[in-house]
Amino acid sequence: MNCEILETLYVRSNGDIPCNDDAGEQLLLGRVEVEPAWTITDVFTGDSFRSLRGSLGAGAAPWSQCERCAWLRPFEEYSDSLAVRRIRKVQIETSLSCNLRCPGCSNQQQVLTRPRPHMMAVELAAQLFDALATERYAVDEIEYCGQGEPLLHPKFPHFVSLAREAYPEAVQRVITNGNVDYAKATGREGINEIFVSCDGARQSSYEQYRIGGKVERALRFMRDVPDNENGVRQRLIWKYILLDFNDSVEELQQAQHMAQDLGVDLLLFVLTHSEHRSERWLAANAAEIPILYPNVRTSVTPVQQRSAGIVPVDEWTVRGYRRPKVLFAVDQLTFDGTRLECAGWGWVPHGVESIAVDVDGRPLGTLTGHLPRPDVGDVHPHVGPRSGFAGHIAGDLPTTGVHRIDVVLTPLRGRPVRIGRRYEFGRV
Repeated sequence: MNCEILETLYVRSNGDIPCNDDAGEQLLLGRVEVEPAWTITDVFTGDSFRSLRGSLGAGAAPWSQCERCAWLRPFEEYSDSLAVRRIRKVQIETSLSCNLRCPGCSNQQQVLTRPRPHMMAVELAAQLFDALATERYAVDEIEYCGQGEPLLHPKFPHFVSLAREAYPEAVQRVITNGNVDYAKATGREGINEIFVSCDGARQSSYEQYRIGGKVERALRFMRDVPDNENGVRQRLIWKYILLDFNDSVEELQQAQHMAQDLGVDLLLFVLTHSEHRSERWLAANAAEIPILYPNVRTSVTPVQQRSAGIVPVDEWTVRGYRRPKVLFAVDQLTFDGTRLECAGWGWVPHGVESIAVDVDGRPLGTLTGHLPRPDVGDVHPHVGPRSGFAGHIAGDLPTTGVHRIDVVLTPLRGRPVRIGRRYEFGRV
């Protein structure tokens, strides 16, 4: 059993260090204190971290909240990056204040119940970065988000410059709703990745979730983001959560055209599990979302990345002919106890006839092939734009024991090729 908390650090605006930003938010693991004697190592080696390490290492969830947390990985091998002083991501909540009232967000409740301050003191961030650098922690990413709008902090540019001074090579990222003035909010400090959460291309759909927001403000914010700021290459990502009021084919196509006009590096359509989630687009048919441009992708929220009911026993292996060259990958394979969801892509020189799924060599069903995968062409230019496959298999599936699952690609010419691995069923 594993958890992201042993490779990340989340610091709230008041200095509290919660157990990440999902169900574990109510569990405090420590605090950042603005005083000379404070050290981050004392936090990482304190009672709370010792307890969660012991539980995860023994294959048990540390707390009852873990079972509903997006970051728990019941089927991953235990690992502890903090123990070797490496942090993949430091998450800084510069501001708990927000200018929108999104129904799926806990912001309003937290504003009423959490201890102040709701705007992080720059001195607290300075203490944190100084401790991390002095105590020789490597940091890969620094992300500004949390339960408020980070760019509402009047001194937001100071955080970026402090972080760059301590960790000049770290990727800095901000996640914003974009309902602010770009130049004023960022102070034109270069930020490596700018995620703009804008769930809709039209005000009528956008305002149903981003209550109090204006889609034109978010679009203007994206339009104002330059490719390069103060010598820093800035990557702009439009994050579009698919909800039941913004998921029409027409609006998704409109958003893609707008993204090209805005110069967006990536438009990300996100499948979610929360209230108002899209029922039109699910994991089973996500590959059928009409993708018009190579800088458009689909993704899922973290909780949907937890496989239920199957645990990999060994590595993927390919069986079948190896000449001519075969390109074959499975991106998703999950089991919810009743049906198997599968997605990926495959290519052979003479074309693909069909994609099927076998369990223990027994054919169970076929998947939909020839689906759009423009992302594959970025890496393999000779592969056509419709190399994807996706679908689900239901029915006579095992529920316990170790079984081999194969995805079988049958070319128009030549023998079938199998890519598969063994899974243990029944461990949830």
